Amino acid sequence: MSYKDIHIYSIILSIFICYYLRIPENDVRNKLNNNLKNILQNYDQNYAEFLEIPRKEASFIADSIDLEQGIAKNKALLDNLFALFVTINTKVPIFIVGKPGCSKSLSVQLINKSMRGKASKKLLFKNLPEIIMSSYQGSMGSTSKGVKSVFKKARNILKNLKKLEEKQEKKNKEEKQKVISMIYFDEMGLAEHSPNNPLKVIHSELEYDQNEGDNKVAFVGISNWALDASKMNRGLFLSIPDPELEDVKYTSYTIGESYNPTLANTYKSVYESLGDIYFEYKKFLMNQFTNGFEEFHGNRDFYHLVKNSVRNILVKEDQHLLNDQTLLECAIDSIERNFSGLQFDVADKTSLTVFKGIFQKIYPNCQVQKEYDVLKRVKENINDLNSRYLLLASESSIGTFLLSSILDEEEKEFSFYVGSPFIQDLHSEEYALKVLNKIQSHMERGNILILKNLETVYPSMYDLFNQNFTIIGKKNYSRLAVGSNTNTFAYVDQNFRCIVNVDISKLDQEEAPFLNRFEKHIMSFEYLMDEELIGEADKIKSNIDGFFKCNTNMFKAINYDLKKLMINCSKEEIQALVYDAHKKSIKKENINDYVLEKISMTFPQDILINLKILGAKQTKNLNKILKFYNKGEHSNFSQFLEKAKSQKNIIYTFSGYLEEIIDEKKIINNSIVGEIKKEN
Repeated sequence: MSYKDIHIYSIILSIFICYYLRIPENDVRNKLNNNLKNILQNYDQNYAEFLEIPRKEASFIADSIDLEQGIAKNKALLDNLFALFVTINTKVPIFIVGKPGCSKSLSVQLINKSMRGKASKKLLFKNLPEIIMSSYQGSMGSTSKGVKSVFKKARNILKNLKKLEEKQEKKNKEEKQKVISMIYFDEMGLAEHSPNNPLKVIHSELEYDQNEGDNKVAFVGISNWALDASKMNRGLFLSIPDPELEDVKYTSYTIGESYNPTLANTYKSVYESLGDIYFEYKKFLMNQFTNGFEEFHGNRDFYHLVKNSVRNILVKEDQHLLNDQTLLECAIDSIERNFSGLQFDVADKTSLTVFKGIFQKIYPNCQVQKEYDVLKRVKENINDLNSRYLLLASESSIGTFLLSSILDEEEKEFSFYVGSPFIQDLHSEEYALKVLNKIQSHMERGNILILKNLETVYPSMYDLFNQNFTIIGKKNYSRLAVGSNTNTFAYVDQNFRCIVNVDISKLDQEEAPFLNRFEKHIMSFEYLMDEELIGEADKIKSNIDGFFKCNTNMFKAINYDLKKLMINCSKEEIQALVYDAHKKSIKKENINDYVLEKISMTFPQDILINLKILGAKQTKNLNKILKFYNKGEHSNFSQFLEKAKSQKNIIYTFSGYLEEIIDEKKIINNSIVGEIKKEN
């Protein structure tokens, strides 16, 4: 290469990494590319394309890295790897910003695995330094003390190497030059939103006077959204745009190729059509929403759509059942697994019906059902160790019951952790630590864990939810942000499964980076019950709604809504009781009485009086309800404790006055738990 060519190469690559990669819009990138292409052609006809040299260099780096099955060498990955390779080796800070699923964390992990110094597998990396990585997981609980500690840790690595150099002189001097101490700051965006303002120390830590000479460390920060410009201007900035159509199609094909090149080549049009469908679906979401739901499904869902499809196709191929029809059925099964979970305002219109509708336009001869067996797909996820973790959206009152019913049917052992609603707990680091410690113990034992209402803790577990584990000795480890100052690597048993239950009414409050990490489904009892049971539940609900009717013109003292006094009488809770009765083999004609017996204990006396007022129309119901109601104790708390037949009880009260239940001398005798004294 001539002296002139070296200079042109250097200028092109410098413009690419310093300016081109920081542009977040594809059309602006294309415009810059065209302008630079014209300038280069006018200068030297041998350089017809501006992007030719950067793409060649990025591909060379990527070809020197071992990629696992299911990883595609798309534009985002190539740009990430090239930028990281350059900045880490030159120790120039870099900030990578992009939506969930654009290979940010994956790229860092791949570079870290590959740059092992002389122990590297590929020739490119053998003559380059070894990376020693100090990682930090950003969260809403991050503090400046925690950020400073990771910089101190990274620089201590260099100090320790210097001490070795002084002891053994020349030998270790060479080794020191072959080591890069690198800080990997994950989820910087979450830390920026922390009330503790932890990123204020980034300014000073990355200044030349602090980060020079023997103190100089490499720094990689990644975020799902752009940070404050004063921080990002202290290093190179890589902004990852949305993928274009051709890149999406290429990604789909290369994921398939990584599993089986022969099949991928045979069915290339099918793989590429999945990219077409996803691209059209994303355009639909962008036009439909502006409230955050436009990112409800993202790149991760698309990658897993292709991966699931390929695995289904390989199974059919092994069974000698693969043909044009079963091929498309494999794709539909995968669509149902990965693009459910979003309900639109229009009746019967969901993310799944939209995605399937686009699919059918491309394959009009393929029979596509609007409905799908949610229960079947949820069970597939639970039993598939290669699948993503699961997020189920349901009515808050019945989510736990639904999940426990499904897992009981699958004979799976599981544990629930429901977050505290108390303000003191929501802002308590001690509470978050306790929860994370309990979760960590389940991770190590390989249990199924169901989490609910732990929004303050979830950001500390983003690395776990990614399932992009660090593998040490064939064991999986995940980074947890434990407290404001500490990150820990926790062992994750291969059988560990995590299920997050979200109240469907609060789904729009969840962040896209959180949602994109999961396979998502909407669950209700209508998916578990046949039409006859649903009809029976509707009939019972209609009957109960009649209890609230009141002639307010005749009884003017009742100037409030009786319905608001009712507890455990929502449509979903009635369906839950009907489903429970069905599982217990209770006859259809006795289901109504079973439901009334369960809900009567929580009826306020206002309802009983209203049933009396309604007269003959409700006499039959009133007699049944009074029979069940009188089995309990409703007037005196001490007597309730004495008669209680269960160790676990929930008590509802409409009174703000609480009597002193047990005085110093009083002892309550309960047939289940024995003596109840004031001290216990």
